[in-house]
Amino acid sequence: MTAFISPPPKLQFFTNAGVPMASGLLYTYAAGTTTPLVTYTDSTGLVANTNPVILDSRGEASIWLGGVAYKFKLATPANVDVWTQDNIAIAPGSSAYMTYTPAGTGAVTTTVQAKLRESVSVKDFGAVGDDTVDDTAAIQAAITSLSSAGGAVYFPVGRYKVTSPISVTTDQIRLHGDGPRTSVLRCYHNSGVALTVHHASAPGTSFLNGFLMDDIGIRTLVDTTANSCLKLDKAQDVFLTNVSFEDHFGGIEILGGNNIYISRCKIFSPRTSSAPSWAALKVGSFFMKIGKDGGGVGPIEMFVSDFNFRRTESSNYIENGIIINAADGVWFSNGHIMGIDQSCVRVEPVTGVEQITGLKWSNVWFDNNSNYAFYVTGATSGAFDKIEATGCRFYRQSNTGIFVDASATSFAGFAVTGGTISRSGNYGALLRAGASHTFTGVTFGAINTSGGANIAGITVDGGVGKVNASGCVFQQTAYGVTSALMQGVRIGAGAYGLVIVSGCTFDLDAAAADISDASTVDTNCYPANITTKLKLATTLAATTLTIAEIGDQFYVTAGLNFSNLSGRWFDRSVTLIFAGASTVTQGSIRMAGSVNFVAKAGDTLTLMNSPDRAFWIETGRMVS
Repeated sequence: MTAFISPPPKLQFFTNAGVPMASGLLYTYAAGTTTPLVTYTDSTGLVANTNPVILDSRGEASIWLGGVAYKFKLATPANVDVWTQDNIAIAPGSSAYMTYTPAGTGAVTTTVQAKLRESVSVKDFGAVGDDTVDDTAAIQAAITSLSSAGGAVYFPVGRYKVTSPISVTTDQIRLHGDGPRTSVLRCYHNSGVALTVHHASAPGTSFLNGFLMDDIGIRTLVDTTANSCLKLDKAQDVFLTNVSFEDHFGGIEILGGNNIYISRCKIFSPRTSSAPSWAALKVGSFFMKIGKDGGGVGPIEMFVSDFNFRRTESSNYIENGIIINAADGVWFSNGHIMGIDQSCVRVEPVTGVEQITGLKWSNVWFDNNSNYAFYVTGATSGAFDKIEATGCRFYRQSNTGIFVDASATSFAGFAVTGGTISRSGNYGALLRAGASHTFTGVTFGAINTSGGANIAGITVDGGVGKVNASGCVFQQTAYGVTSALMQGVRIGAGAYGLVIVSGCTFDLDAAAADISDASTVDTNCYPANITTKLKLATTLAATTLTIAEIGDQFYVTAGLNFSNLSGRWFDRSVTLIFAGASTVTQGSIRMAGSVNFVAKAGDTLTLMNSPDRAFWIETGRMVS
């Protein structure tokens, strides 16, 4: 066996004359600082010494270290400094060495560095957590004490007062507590982001590798006008789990980085004390902002799940819920965004050259915001890829569920599958740009609750290449809310491209158009609806029956006599179902036998527009 000399069971200190320093004072700090650092009375680490430690009559004290590096300062009973010694540690610690000789013949004595402590508590560094004592220095010292190998900083139950920004600049750091409502950093300053995570020497241009945060909360207690709770500046391999952020201006800002996982987190906007001026002060405010790092790159592969972003008081103001300026592969699933003033999600390449690709939303509820659920704008160049939304609920927007601004000229378009768009003040989807939009199996209901004219579930209003709506349901009402006159699909005067509406169900007011087409660009806009919806064709101009909608089957009001049809059904069939006596005169309508068609109630006449669009040809009839 190998024996080792015992360390001193107690520490003893002497005066300059070599006499035991009775009642002397020993101050203990974190190494290299003047931040008080706690020591303990025994090996359990449960009972802290006073700081300073007051020596007994023999100049002795039981002093057990917390496993990190310390600085000691010895002072006389009259508090006159005697000496200061820095970087004191005992294994496991940050700088202690030990010597050992392995068993066996020819063994070599080896000196190794003791293993670094893997976890520290902020209370080891003097944090109190009573929301009164300033814990800023203690928290920063605890984070800084961990070496480049990383480690964990533990926040026991408490409310930790913070009066200046805190930063993490070391790889593989974990901040954790006992729950987001019980271990809380409470920020009483407006001098910067509450917590910033970035590379020590090259923030925004070099990666910080590995950051974890769980079971902890950050809340600002003062009105801020530009800051946020957390800023990740080019961090990779990030895991945020069960974390709560409550801020008056911004929750999380993410600049670049990759492999970012955010789960079971909530971002709230707490009540403000200055509600009358709140909107004016909070321009640019957000719950989450995603943008490019110092190298011009947005986050790559980011996953946000089981989240809740919401305004907690009606007097609050958050301008945009999630702002996306640059990204490559960002997925949001199973979440709720509520109570935004402008848009739940604003997608905007700021300079027009940022890459925005791979945005996907699944089972997200966009709820009760003042204007838009999705607002897509900006970009005249660069990669501006398709946005996918599956099984989402766009509910109760005062303006529009999905809005694509005309400035989004390089936007590839939306792909919306399933879900609902309902109770919008104006449009369900208002499309003014985008290469190709698809809506598959979407239910539109209670659109146009504000009562505007020419408003539809889907409105194609210029600058759009192609829109395809298939298997959708357009309802006048939804969720117990009755809307004003709502059209199904409306093609605006400036629209161009191909609009296809197929296999859809229309359950609208009798006076509402399933599909209306105000576009004059006939050569570029070809609506092609397949529906069994029956509507009354009641407009007669001279001898021309005008059917205002696009469709396949139409009721003709009794007593309407005509010799021509107007409408856009090029190369398609239209079936007229007569409600009563009417006469269709041979002429521009070419009927079998070249004789007039005298209809009775229940008779049908099927017509096909000629290839040159000059006249109509009868292809079938059914008479009683």
